[in-house]
Amino acid sequence: MNKANWGAALTQFSCRWAAILAALPFLLAACIANHDYVPRDGSVLPPDGVEPAGFSVVKVWYATDRQPTGSSEPADYYGIGRGEVSYGTVLVTIPADHRLGAFETPKWWRFEFRDDVEDHIVLRSVMPGSRADFFASLQDQLGKSGARDAFVFVHGFNVSFDEAARRTAQLAYDLHFQGAPIVYSWPSAGDPTAYLADVNNAEWSVPQLRRFLSDLAEDSGARTIHLIAHSMGNRPLVRALDRMAHTAAQNQMPRFNQIVLTAPDIDAEVFADLASRILPTGERITLYTSNNDEALRLSKNAAGGYPRAGDAADGIVIVDGMDTVDASLVDTSFLGHSYYGENASVLTDISNLFRTRQAPGGRSGLRRADHNGSEYWEIRP
Repeated sequence: MNKANWGAALTQFSCRWAAILAALPFLLAACIANHDYVPRDGSVLPPDGVEPAGFSVVKVWYATDRQPTGSSEPADYYGIGRGEVSYGTVLVTIPADHRLGAFETPKWWRFEFRDDVEDHIVLRSVMPGSRADFFASLQDQLGKSGARDAFVFVHGFNVSFDEAARRTAQLAYDLHFQGAPIVYSWPSAGDPTAYLADVNNAEWSVPQLRRFLSDLAEDSGARTIHLIAHSMGNRPLVRALDRMAHTAAQNQMPRFNQIVLTAPDIDAEVFADLASRILPTGERITLYTSNNDEALRLSKNAAGGYPRAGDAADGIVIVDGMDTVDASLVDTSFLGHSYYGENASVLTDISNLFRTRQAPGGRSGLRRADHNGSEYWEIRP
């Protein structure tokens, strides 16, 4: 074969492989999308009181204003449509070899095509109930907890109900949280191309989230309630707290303990104004920010170039009465956006915050920094 033929053959071969490799993620994603929820040994969750082998089970309470789909599959139980607030509990399994900050899911490049309780964090069951059932179950759990603590996690953009439940369980597990973990799931489309739809639905969820938080403070029986929001989830949470602060008398306002605002996808100037107004709603408010957050840079570009509160690249947001913690020095994921749940140093600081309730100066792993004469804190990896 002459050089010209060799060149033509090599070009054709390269093109074919390029096409195959380009299509491979989509083919494997289709396989993953059709997964089931049976582990490799075919077992089901063990009965109450029996310690499972190969994984741990975390119970998470939930409230959501997503519309049910009618599917019995746990991952598909709630969809992307708006609905009435629903309540219930879920069971999530954590693999025995789980690492702090890992969010184990099937990986196509490992030829993993379905969830496996021995390797992945898996939503195994969804148990809906009435509002009365929800609070009765919550009160029972908190009665068994000496601290009577609860936390509420509000997820961000591009997150399904399934992912929100699994992330809440991972946080509870990694924070060694002894109380009741709760997720509030607003109707994100779970689609990276649906940013504007998520913006609208996050704002739509504000009154429902506000009522839920008020009910939780009044009816849960918890002595301490912490709040955690990530990314776009900061929008409904901060707006809900602002409404609570605006409409309630000081002595009637539900006062939460630690309010943790991670990587807020909110206009920095709007956030600074809102943060100053919600200070009375919590014992301590902590903002986590980073200058390595590529997702917030994309959000900034979509918003006409206005900086986001969680992006420290354009200047760190500091509000009197609120603690700002810069996570720029820690190792982060490719987009640098999920460090709140995936970096051991950040998780350790949040755990210390919940456990000791101390100011940053009293928590290990932080060092003081200065920006134009104002104090903030850096996480030392």
